[in-house]
Amino acid sequence: MLLPVIVLSLVFVTIQAFVVLFLAKRAIVLKLRDLWFLIASFAAYIVIALFGPLNAQLQILIQPLAPLLAIEFTRSTFYKRARSNHALVLSAAILFTAMTYVVKMIRLFAGDSELLFLSNQLMLFCVYFPGYAWLAKACFNASRRLSKEVGIEPWIKKRYLLLGTSSAFISLLITPSLFMGSTSTYYTILGFFCLLLIVVQLLVYSILNYLCWVMPPWFKRRLGTATAGTGAGLPGAGVRGEVPALENKVLTTRETVAIADYLGNMLAPLINRSPAATKGLLLITFQGEQDEKGIKPFSFSDVMHAIDHKLAVRLEQLGVKDAGAITREFSENVTRNQSVLLMMSV
Repeated sequence: MLLPVIVLSLVFVTIQAFVVLFLAKRAIVLKLRDLWFLIASFAAYIVIALFGPLNAQLQILIQPLAPLLAIEFTRSTFYKRARSNHALVLSAAILFTAMTYVVKMIRLFAGDSELLFLSNQLMLFCVYFPGYAWLAKACFNASRRLSKEVGIEPWIKKRYLLLGTSSAFISLLITPSLFMGSTSTYYTILGFFCLLLIVVQLLVYSILNYLCWVMPPWFKRRLGTATAGTGAGLPGAGVRGEVPALENKVLTTRETVAIADYLGNMLAPLINRSPAATKGLLLITFQGEQDEKGIKPFSFSDVMHAIDHKLAVRLEQLGVKDAGAITREFSENVTRNQSVLLMMSV
């Protein structure tokens, strides 16, 4: 009777492992430090699926880690240097995680009961739901805010919807087990269907993760891979005089050029320059930061350091008035939309 559950679990583990390996490679190559929170969260599900049924103690320790790591991914990707509910969400999740550990230990050593089982699942639900709901909310808010932004390709905007949908979906992972009276119920018909539903949830989650992050070429084309009026080229001949020459030090990685393209569109109206000219200015600013740190491509922290410490000077050199105030406003705009930098890079 458990054969369908086992087969679906193996399919889930295969897809999820592929996503983990893909993201790990991107994180290493592109130095995307914040992405490791999400990678570790995904990997926790693989460990639970492979070893959880064989080792109750291991399952106790690992199960809440996935949403806790997702909370840290949300903070580092969407709210670094910005006000958020991170402290509240994380504190609540840690509190309910601790309560989950206590109840599970009681069940292991003092015997199980329907009340203890339900209490355990309710507390675990209180870890999963707010943790992933917060990520889903951040994704949907960003998607709505960026829906009319210029310079962002359609597939990047829709990546937010995929990540938000998968997060909202997995936030309800514990729900089926709330209708079971104890662990022994898993060996009944009701328990089988509850277990099957949980595995199906995980499988759908892994498929959404695959589409969101690996994003095979055919799927990316369907989402849209070009935005009218944007590009990753260098400043044109008509605007080269507005910024210093790039010489042979242009940051040529696709990810860094795409980021400069997007940020150039954001900065252009603030300094009354063309997007191509502001893109060239940002590339030069980033080049200066890279010459000092040897980092390529940039993380959000590197981008913000370059903006905070070098951009105002370059704007003053171009004769831009109120360069300091413009830099502060631009920095606030970049912070508000910081998650775009990661979405563009992966």
